[in-house]
Amino acid sequence: MEITNKEKAREICGCGNCHHNFKGNECLKYTGILCCLKPCFKDTLQAMEWKDEQFVQEKQQLIDKAWDWLTNQKGEHTKEDFIKAIKGE
Repeated sequence: MEITNKEKAREICGCGNCHHNFKGNECLKYTGILCCLKPCFKDTLQAMEWKDEQFVQEKQQLIDKAWDWLTNQKGEHTKEDFIKAIKGE
């Protein structure tokens, strides 16, 4: 089972019992003190979303690097040659 960023942010901030409904990052259910509106929750969620974006960019850079290597090769190469090229060795 995959955990969402919001579920993990609640866990990190000690909001494990918070099961509110969200629209974007806003809680739609008001029950008094909302742990999902704590600065900790919002900051943690923002950091997780930033990291997701960073991962997408890193993955695209790796794909681009692999494509460049594959399209510029002549002759026979091994999987190890490919891995070394991608790692920059």
